[in-house]
Amino acid sequence: MSESKRRVKRIGTRRGETPLQYLLRVMRDETVDDARRDKAAAAALPYCCARLATRYVGTAERAALAAKAAGRDVEWDDDLRTEAIN
Repeated sequence: MSESKRRVKRIGTRRGETPLQYLLRVMRDETVDDARRDKAAAAALPYCCARLATRYVGTAERAALAAKAAGRDVEWDDDLRTEAIN
């Protein structure tokens, strides 16, 4: 654990708050230096906002998705449905 993380944990524990609560308090305190507030906000961000997972879509999967979407939202899309053939 880095020294800064130990410091956050130690200070927060003394006040009876979690490390996240400490970071949010520092971030919201207008008397604190802006650089420190920015660092607190950046450190708290992963715990407050979900991160979207990135996923690689290969060529075959991209082609399958394109084929599945082909003909949607056009005037003749009913002709592409298998129910129309029967």
